[in-house]
Amino acid sequence: SSTNVYVNQIHGDGSNLTNLPGGGFSTIVKITSSGTWSIPSGVSTIRVSVVGGGGGGANGYNDTVGGGGGGAGGEAIRYYDVSGGGSATVTIGSGGAGIANIEQASGTQASQGGTSSFVYSSVTTSGGGGYGGFTSGNSYNPTATGGSGGDSNTGAITMQGQPGTNGSANYGSSGYGKAVGGLGGSTRFGGGAHEGVTSDVHNGIGRPPTANTGCGGGGSAYSGGSTRTGATGSSGLIIIEY
Repeated sequence: SSTNVYVNQIHGDGSNLTNLPGGGFSTIVKITSSGTWSIPSGVSTIRVSVVGGGGGGANGYNDTVGGGGGGAGGEAIRYYDVSGGGSATVTIGSGGAGIANIEQASGTQASQGGTSSFVYSSVTTSGGGGYGGFTSGNSYNPTATGGSGGDSNTGAITMQGQPGTNGSANYGSSGYGKAVGGLGGSTRFGGGAHEGVTSDVHNGIGRPPTANTGCGGGGSAYSGGSTRTGATGSSGLIIIEY
């Protein structure tokens, strides 16, 4: 039979203690490109976090309304028993393209980010891509909605990505003002892309997010007589701990 012993205090440095439990994972691997990942020798359990690509940002229209920001990719987490060795198939979702610098019909949506996935022993964990932001389409329709966050339905823990924010309208006395694009959605691996602002130092262009974070692209604003391009979302990533 076994006996449980509860210790409240230890005198000395503890160097003579044996058979203590391990301290958890000690190695983190970040995967940013598709392919295969070989299970390291001696490893029996891994924790996998999978994040989809971010959605693209929309473009602004005229000086009045900035485009909506792209949503962030969803995340899924799962533990795997990998004592059988072998390899896993990994897929990294690309970022969704922003809307190009031409005037679009009302409600035109930027591209959705791609799905990221980790497959081992026929068990899949995937993070869905964030959705693209919307353009307002004309100066009399001041609604440029941010894209929704990506969904993740395959994992022990699943989290929807943060949505992008709406583009804003700022009317001056003449009916025109300084429009501001929406922010891209963020993930726990990085902040969403900054917005474009009419006639700012970036000339109204939506700012791109940090690569391989799954964040959404920033919405753009109209600047210098031209409609500017919304930013492409960030590609996704996979984190493996063992």
